[in-house]
Amino acid sequence: MNDLNKNNRKRNVLVASHVFGLMVALYCPSVISGGNVSANLECTTDVIISKAGPICGKTVMTDTGKQSQAFLGIPYAESTEKEARWQPPVPKTSWPDVYRASAFGSICPQNRNPNFDVAQSEDCLSLNVWTPEGIVSQSKKRAVMVFIHGGSFNSGAGSYPLYDGSYLAANRDVIVVNFNYRLGALGFLATNELSGNFGFMDQQLALEWVRNNISNFGGDPDKVTIFGESAGAMSIGLHMLSAPKSDPLFRAGLMQSNLIALPFPRLEQAKDVGNIFKSSLICSDIDCLRKTDTQDILTAQNNFAFSLHEIFSSSQFMIPFGPVIDGVLLTEQPLNVALSKKRNKPILLGANKNEGILFASSYKTITQYVSNIASLFGLNFEKILKIYPPQRESSNAISMAKVFDDAFFKCGARNLGLSQNGLTYLYSYDFSAPIQLWGPAIYKRDGYVLHGAELPFVFHTPEKINYQFTPTENQVSNEIMDYWTNFAKYLNPNGPGKPSSTLTHWPAFEVPEKKYMVFNALNSTQSDPNAEACEFWDSIGYNFSNPWMRSRE
Repeated sequence: MNDLNKNNRKRNVLVASHVFGLMVALYCPSVISGGNVSANLECTTDVIISKAGPICGKTVMTDTGKQSQAFLGIPYAESTEKEARWQPPVPKTSWPDVYRASAFGSICPQNRNPNFDVAQSEDCLSLNVWTPEGIVSQSKKRAVMVFIHGGSFNSGAGSYPLYDGSYLAANRDVIVVNFNYRLGALGFLATNELSGNFGFMDQQLALEWVRNNISNFGGDPDKVTIFGESAGAMSIGLHMLSAPKSDPLFRAGLMQSNLIALPFPRLEQAKDVGNIFKSSLICSDIDCLRKTDTQDILTAQNNFAFSLHEIFSSSQFMIPFGPVIDGVLLTEQPLNVALSKKRNKPILLGANKNEGILFASSYKTITQYVSNIASLFGLNFEKILKIYPPQRESSNAISMAKVFDDAFFKCGARNLGLSQNGLTYLYSYDFSAPIQLWGPAIYKRDGYVLHGAELPFVFHTPEKINYQFTPTENQVSNEIMDYWTNFAKYLNPNGPGKPSSTLTHWPAFEVPEKKYMVFNALNSTQSDPNAEACEFWDSIGYNFSNPWMRSRE
């Protein structure tokens, strides 16, 4: 078994470095239109008088003829450079003069990508607000949707064109917000001197900014829904279930493709990882780390991913630098909290049909597949191989992807739904379109629906990826936007009052029916579509943190 674990640690390098470490490339495909930050652009909106200070922005026309007002690059925290590196974020001091919020701020340091080559800086904690037209002169307060971007906690930005909130705000009468937060080692390093979770603290401070300022932009601070995809959805799960300080900052959460069953490391484990990383920079203390050049940290971070799994195994180390369970800011694993039924905020969550392909395409041989199953699931690996047997005549990537789909995405979400003490809506996104952005090209066809496939439809941003929706795709996008914004406005994806004549009714996830919304060219509801697989995983349990630990006799 030691040889099996040794082989698997080498194979896990691909998970950490190829799958997660290179997500910047996946999240910045060549078809996305990028742009550089430009300063001192003239404003075309009225001036907003907020607690942060006076702000003006720019007007954006959508393809329906409706306009949105965009307030971009608003700083919500002071710079995290130099001595402020690896410190909790400090709220931005209010400004007396009008802040011209007409261009995105710098993104937080990460691997550069030529297809999204924008300015980077450790002074990167800014947010973006999109409102319907004419919001300043209106007394009506609208629901607020705050999006947290994905990228494996080591890449991403609120300024990615795919996440543009102008269409959603202008055409669904909501306020849309997104923001940057610190990433990778700069955001989540824990050592003997550092407690980690700095990027998560950034998220909380951004939500506090929304709470304190959004009413000046026409938003209702008591109607804030947080939503996100991938690592963003994992963040939502933490805010909803594991972070008591986040509780008063929103009223509901929407999670797209949350690896809800993937455990986060505990602080002691994260410190072990961080202490080794610190030594790889030839540093023995925090002063040395703070003096290290930003690019040197990014380079070391990339190299570190290749060696991490020579040392550490099991699923909580799949993301080298991310949130950690410290017992204070983040009290417990999200699924464990859900089982306690101590949280009851409304949740809408789901997964795409073939999420796992992106994370499993490297596991082609039987040895690669079996060793990875053993590493992830330890003592249960033989039970799992009986249900998901290795393939002799074809690539084992599909088998590995199915395990990822069921264990970490779909059945974890179902388990959360069964454990949730509040209103819950579950979905499966099965609509296959030719504009899937991420994953091996061979799987971007034949009905596959890969990780992130829903994003252009949620934000209605096909032009941002140089694509034009077909009538069917346009309809799918409109329906998803209706469901998402109805949930934000009414805590019900169906909207208020009588059932909609244009939307398929989406029932809450309740025993015994366990109804899901299945998104496709024609939406439908299904009862417990993953029942057989999920009953197996329920029997295994979702405590994947110490898979080789035997209970004492």
